[in-house]
Amino acid sequence: MMKKIATLAAGMAISITAVMLLAPAAKSKKIRMNSKDLPEHRVRLISPSNPAYKDEIEREKEGKSPEDKRAMEMLEPFSAFLKNDNDRALLAYSLKWEITREDGKTVTYFASYSDADALSGADTSAFATGPAVRPGSRRFVTLVSQVSQGNGIGSGPNLHTTGDGSDVGNSPIVNGSSGAPEEATTELQQASDLTVSVDSAVFDDGRSVGPDAGRHFDRLQALLNARNDLLRGALNSIRQGKKVEDVMSRIKEISETEGTLGSDKPADLYQSYRKEFASEIIRTRAAVGDDKTALWYAFQPLTKKWPKLRKEP
Repeated sequence: MMKKIATLAAGMAISITAVMLLAPAAKSKKIRMNSKDLPEHRVRLISPSNPAYKDEIEREKEGKSPEDKRAMEMLEPFSAFLKNDNDRALLAYSLKWEITREDGKTVTYFASYSDADALSGADTSAFATGPAVRPGSRRFVTLVSQVSQGNGIGSGPNLHTTGDGSDVGNSPIVNGSSGAPEEATTELQQASDLTVSVDSAVFDDGRSVGPDAGRHFDRLQALLNARNDLLRGALNSIRQGKKVEDVMSRIKEISETEGTLGSDKPADLYQSYRKEFASEIIRTRAAVGDDKTALWYAFQPLTKKWPKLRKEP
């Protein structure tokens, strides 16, 4: 089976470095944790301030290794559960984390998650792991960098920051760039208050709800447009009589293009995602051993019906 793009190891393989850095803060002071969810859309957050959190965290620890359990205990002050009480799955979502430091400064991060394959029409309901939140289920979410529930580009969390709550869009750090997780960990060490909000939620019928201050909808559109354009362009080339090896050579060229790191402009995001999808096809080619089979796997999303993204109040 074709590998998932940017597939991340499943489970709670939490960044040990980040956990060790946060351990003193978790033990030495009480951080006030607040949450803002979307009750009108039946998308809820269960934070440590909620009495139900204790039962949820104990359930989450079941079957985990002693190391993972200890890491989760350290992360409790900086985590929550995202619960989906709908009859439709959540295929993508973005959480807004606002860290208020002891000096009064507030720094805002957005952590975005998405299942690129499900958004491209694939049925991922049988997968036990992945970023999607099935009807009636919940996901453990934390701002601290971790390898978590991977399936598809942006399975997350992909962090980007706006610097403070008043300048959304200025000098963001995007696409999980190297600085954002470490900066978030540093800020949490100095935190007095932490607020997590559901900024955007996208269901399996394409509906997108929430304030979307982090422009998650635009990022998803860029992702899906990049995948669709790459695949249809390659397929049309073959239909026009181009050799399969020439089409694969063009895909390889795209995979080797330089992206614009640290930019959240739609055009730059589009190019970045197109490069990632092209790179996945090249990796598949290396795994299966021939161009035709690799392209057969790549073209599978074109045989599916993709949910049409649309914003709703």
